[in-house]
Amino acid sequence: CKRESAMGCNQLLSLICAYLLPPLGIYWRFGCGMEFCISLILTCLAWVPGVVYSCIMIGCADSKSRDLKGLSSDEGSTMEGA
Repeated sequence: CKRESAMGCNQLLSLICAYLLPPLGIYWRFGCGMEFCISLILTCLAWVPGVVYSCIMIGCADSKSRDLKGLSSDEGSTMEGA
């Protein structure tokens, strides 16, 4: 339960940072990688594309990891039954 609460808090803080300074939110969530560079370039070109990209990246990253966790647990139960 604590882990889920911490992940929600981390995502919320990342989204707040992404709104104020988009590269900071991406850096907080993913570190200094390709996502950070893309966010930095978009923010330098114009603030709005940087915000949109950052919010989409932060919002979509968690849903993918949840889907992968659900798939792996479903596959394990199917394998055990066979």
